Amino acid sequence: MTNPLPGRARGSHFYKYSNLQFPERLKDIIVKHELYLPSLEQLNDPADGRPKLAPLSEPEMVSFLFKDFIKRHPHWTSVALRREEGVIIFNHACPN
Repeated sequence: MTNPLPGRARGSHFYKYSNLQFPERLKDIIVKHELYLPSLEQLNDPADGRPKLAPLSEPEMVSFLFKDFIKRHPHWTSVALRREEGVIIFNHACPN
């Protein structure tokens, strides 16, 4: 079984119903078409909104950033890409 590809929402509204602990928020969603988004401190699970990131060595980080840059700029020349790689290396080596 394959998962369907994500697509644009077809409905005119999006609602997530929950209990009526905060009825004023539900009113804002339905009447004003405004969503309430809690802050990180207001989420139930302390891990929500705080993904665990694996530490990378300096060469791994530079490689990751450079590969991502190449994906986003597929039509750049090799000379321009190598120059950008130098910029990434320089910026990664600079202390904050």
